[in-house]
Amino acid sequence: MFPTTTRFREIDVLGKGGMGVVYRAYDAESARVVALKTVRRPSGDDLYHLKEEFRALTGISHPNLVELHELFVDGEQSFFTMELIEGTGVLEHLWGDGTTATGPGIPPDGIARLDAVLPQVVAGIAALHDEGRLHRDLKPSNVMVSWEGRAVVLDFGLALAWREAAVDPSAASYGTQRYMSPEQLEGAALTPASDWFALGVLLFEALTGTLPYRGSVAEILEQQRLGPPSPAERVPGIPARLDALVKALLQPQPSARPGVAEILQMLHETPTPRSSLRMLVPAEAPFLGRERELEALREGASQVDSVGLSLVTVEGVSGIGKTELLRRFLATMEAEAGTVILRGRCQPRESVRFKAFDGLVDALSRHLRRLGDGAAAFRPADLRDLLRLFPVLARVTGFDLAHGDEGATSNDPAPPVAGPSPRCAASSPASAPRCASCSGSTTPTGPTRTAWRCCARCS
Repeated sequence: MFPTTTRFREIDVLGKGGMGVVYRAYDAESARVVALKTVRRPSGDDLYHLKEEFRALTGISHPNLVELHELFVDGEQSFFTMELIEGTGVLEHLWGDGTTATGPGIPPDGIARLDAVLPQVVAGIAALHDEGRLHRDLKPSNVMVSWEGRAVVLDFGLALAWREAAVDPSAASYGTQRYMSPEQLEGAALTPASDWFALGVLLFEALTGTLPYRGSVAEILEQQRLGPPSPAERVPGIPARLDALVKALLQPQPSARPGVAEILQMLHETPTPRSSLRMLVPAEAPFLGRERELEALREGASQVDSVGLSLVTVEGVSGIGKTELLRRFLATMEAEAGTVILRGRCQPRESVRFKAFDGLVDALSRHLRRLGDGAAAFRPADLRDLLRLFPVLARVTGFDLAHGDEGATSNDPAPPVAGPSPRCAASSPASAPRCASCSGSTTPTGPTRTAWRCCARCS
């Protein structure tokens, strides 16, 4: 459903997916036409992925990644805006003569279009990897080509930081199984090689009009273990370099797949200066002159064990190294067993309630989901109120209000004050006390109707 707002006006529907709807809309504030993506239903899971999709590209600007504009989350209305790509899907662009996904393969002039588009897709994915993130759902419907020939990678709802792409048995339930690597289907740890495998599946489909693997998860895994299929064996005339690239990308072992530099070399492309420089930089450059600051952070962390709470602020002018200092410190903390680190940031392009805490709560929901049924042990007594503030927590196992909470939902109106205000004289729960400040009536509330809400005149 298009959001109720005076700023954005619906023009038409661009597409519909399992989670949301994308509209073409006019933004009155910026006086431009944009793409506006909403969620179909305000569930905790869909809201979480909508926010993650927007935040995945925070601080990343690249011509082959879609540009995201603003995020809006307010009660029932959750959506973000992004640049409108006027063009077509990547397969339609490559199969320009109307070839379908049942064969007979890419037309001869499609190879030239592929040579122009594929390096751009690789560059976009590499830019995402350079910023420490994985796409996890690369497939033809998530790559568009503008009428001018610019390839753009879309849909970052499943994008994840490498540090969070740990072993996850539920990983296969997200994404599109036909394009998943063996490690993603098995719920193992993911790396950039997982995205390159998905690119191999996309490239195989573009060249042959068919998918390399079909069937159930178990059947796909068995086919993948047999080794990569050859596009040239299915469709004669495919260039040897592209056949070799597909087989290299579809290697079952992540370590056997090529990285960005090798992929571009196989395409007869020269790696960009940025990519070349990054390959020359040591994986962990020296970090000098911050021992006093690191010690202050370590002292703050030790107080958590003894006191239970500690606040440490890191201040300084822009560019002095605050982010790197925290990254190094948190890297040492993550190595300690039992340490849980939640990350969140305030972003100027987000209109979100409780912005300072929203990202942290999303990270908390991600951590609790990994606990499975064990997360129920952390279910708070005031869950109903908490879900009204942070609906994403509803995605956690055992945090469902439908069980044991009198049928309440996270969309109920804000709750009254639980218990009398300090200004109310609650002399007897059964006798409807009067307000001490104005002598007005108070009203019973709560499941047992024995708590009292202060009157509207002074509460």
